Amino acid sequence: MLFVNWYAFELGEVLSFMVLPILLVALTAEVNDRIVSKYARNNKGFLLLLSLIWVTYSHFLTTLLCIIISLVVFVFVLIKNNLERRTLFRDVKLLIIYMLVTSFFWVNFLNAYLQERIKGPERYFTNLGIQQLFENSLSNTLLSGNFQPTKVVSIGLILMIGIIILGCHYQILTRFEKVMLNVGVISLILSTNLFSWNLINKVLPKILVFQSSFRFLILTVLVISVGLSSFINLNKHNLVILSLIIFIFNITAMTSFTESGKLQPNFEVKATINNEPQYANFKVNEHTFSNLFNGYYGETGGPADYLTTRQIRHFNSVANHKIIADGKAVDHSQRFITNGVDYVIKVNQQVNINLPIYKTHYKYIIYDNNRMVNHRTSSRGTLLITHVHRGKHHIKVRVKPTIMFMLSIITSLIGIIFILILKLKNINVIN
Repeated sequence: MLFVNWYAFELGEVLSFMVLPILLVALTAEVNDRIVSKYARNNKGFLLLLSLIWVTYSHFLTTLLCIIISLVVFVFVLIKNNLERRTLFRDVKLLIIYMLVTSFFWVNFLNAYLQERIKGPERYFTNLGIQQLFENSLSNTLLSGNFQPTKVVSIGLILMIGIIILGCHYQILTRFEKVMLNVGVISLILSTNLFSWNLINKVLPKILVFQSSFRFLILTVLVISVGLSSFINLNKHNLVILSLIIFIFNITAMTSFTESGKLQPNFEVKATINNEPQYANFKVNEHTFSNLFNGYYGETGGPADYLTTRQIRHFNSVANHKIIADGKAVDHSQRFITNGVDYVIKVNQQVNINLPIYKTHYKYIIYDNNRMVNHRTSSRGTLLITHVHRGKHHIKVRVKPTIMFMLSIITSLIGIIFILILKLKNINVIN
């Protein structure tokens, strides 16, 4: 969590982690509702929907992980209940509501992948060594700067000790605490090279979309924390003691991390394929932020996940709003408005104008001097206007949502209204 927040600042992933405890409570209630609170027992369907919807709109890879875990739990519950019709009907109803509320994401996501054929997350897989994980956790440090993730990520010293404590007292643990410990150890193994990820990669290449085995560590941190809290009977008194212990163990690491960050120089150099400065070693402010998406980073970093292969090759010229006329950049002024942009350019001969706007599945309307003109896709994957005559041109581009886009908003709103009605009427979704 600290690595994702402070080192990479992957905001979507941080947001998805925030509701994982709620998801754990909901799934626990599905398996055995006697060990959760009365509120969680009566609202487990609502809590499950809330957490899964939140994760879906926050981070795609965490969504995949949560859906897989939820499916495993629901299959287990169905088998446990001997495929009871009422249980199956409730599960189908929850699935329909989930798909309604998240349809805005899924419809546009599938449009981008299937119709536009965007590249998507980079395919690679980093396997964390078990020895490296132990070293990282025992050192209990936070490192600033651009380090390999496998040299940084850990579960921390407190949870390492927690696993040992739970393991030594395994015989006296409750069934719930044993499950938390077992799931924590399994996810710990999945996060390292103790699990045969190389074999899985050969059999199922699509697994590369997860990128790193250490993504499973967030599950380890969550369930071990819950299991340890249950074991030590975390009342107010014990909570204060545990918080003090965690604070003492981590204050030095947090202080050194902050101080090292203050000493970093400004990020003033654009990256190129031959010169790739490690951006995490530099400060970024409003004046130097553009250097993060210009140059080599723009072609290989986050923006590339949402572009086609052709668009990626020309990302920097588009990001810098370059208008190309017959292969040459032309001076222009621009004004951005909601769902549109206005350009003013002047050309000395008839040319084809390549605008810095990516062509997607949305509808584009282009006006040249208040006259609607046709367009097609350029070699940059952007909008191209052909046979533009000599002279000054006021070009207006307007973007119109597709019918599918509007329908996805409507269905999502219907799903939200349905959940609110059920909640306001105090009707439990699972009943």
